[in-house]
Amino acid sequence: MFDQPPPEEEEISRLIHDHASDYGYDVDEEVADKLILALRGLSEYEITRLLNRGFLLDGAVGADDIAQGKITKPKFSGIWGLN
Repeated sequence: MFDQPPPEEEEISRLIHDHASDYGYDVDEEVADKLILALRGLSEYEITRLLNRGFLLDGAVGADDIAQGKITKPKFSGIWGLN
């Protein structure tokens, strides 16, 4: 098993914008900043999984997803900590 450091904020921003673009959306920078803060410390896999889940559930990921708890850090970081 290997340990990869979590992505930096610039990489998280890229992941957010890439996923939004893939689903045909634009992300407001204020919302992107909030998402970056909510996703910091997670692995790229975890971030991708959460973003995909948000877009698949209601077609978007935004501040309301953070407020409603749809985008939250798992109790345990790492692939084995996700339910």
